[in-house]
Amino acid sequence: MILNLKQNPLLKNLTDEEWFMFETLLKKPFRYHKKAFIYMESDQCKTVDFIVEGSVYVKRHDLEGRTLMVERFLPGDFLGANLLFSSKPTYPMDIIAETDCVLVKVPKPIILSWCQGNMAFLETYMQELSDRAKILVSTIHKLSTGTLRERLLEDFDKIKDEKNKIFLSVSKKEMAERYGVARTSLSRELNKMEEEGILKKLSRNAYQLLK
Repeated sequence: MILNLKQNPLLKNLTDEEWFMFETLLKKPFRYHKKAFIYMESDQCKTVDFIVEGSVYVKRHDLEGRTLMVERFLPGDFLGANLLFSSKPTYPMDIIAETDCVLVKVPKPIILSWCQGNMAFLETYMQELSDRAKILVSTIHKLSTGTLRERLLEDFDKIKDEKNKIFLSVSKKEMAERYGVARTSLSRELNKMEEEGILKKLSRNAYQLLK
């Protein structure tokens, strides 16, 4: 648990005194059960939350009822850093526990004091904000360009093995959320790709690229 946090780019720059302060917060963590809402859209961001155990999703629901999974956070990652000092510090999307999870919440005044008194922490904080902005732009670009088939083939090409076999590590439901489409649309496209000889289904979660 501590090892995951020690590897966090922000926390590894803390001084001994600042780490002691963090450990004090670590003794009073926040626990959430699987599928619980950690934050709902429009909730105010007052802390930077470090994930100690479990995983968390950022999801958005459109007016047609579709769910888009924007990002996933794992142990050692953190939430809220890009919102905390905003003029309108509210969450633009839902934050949901993918599994049972444990979070440590560091209030804004403490984060501000670390930024003011620790140049290494401040520099890393600014770097993380920039990196998060790039990830968001990349996600938006991916979802707004190309057909579903083109995006599937692009991702399959990245994860295929030397025999062009693809082993899916997530459910079809989660895949659909990542692409911002309905599960039925994803299944229909995969079936079409099989019928056209582009894919061969090997098992429930395994395919092979034929073209």
